[in-house]
Amino acid sequence: MSRKRYRGVAAVAFTDGSVSEKKLTDATALIKAKAEAVRFNILAVGAAPETRPAGNGVASDLERLAALHTSGILDDEEFRQAKARALTEGR
Repeated sequence: MSRKRYRGVAAVAFTDGSVSEKKLTDATALIKAKAEAVRFNILAVGAAPETRPAGNGVASDLERLAALHTSGILDDEEFRQAKARALTEGR
């Protein structure tokens, strides 16, 4: 079975204006880059609760986190920390 070759670049722009880039050469690298982007965004939103959309409650946050944990996007420790934040902020 041959793999399709993907070509692309994953880039991260930092607040100081610097940019980090990584070449994506295959489907596995592309999938990993997407998962890391999702993980980063989840953790970034978790660190800044005021950026969460209005109307999301603790229960929906916990359901979302559980789904991300089940899918493997969040590891056990990341899930535990995010769940603790959601429960603490929801009080």
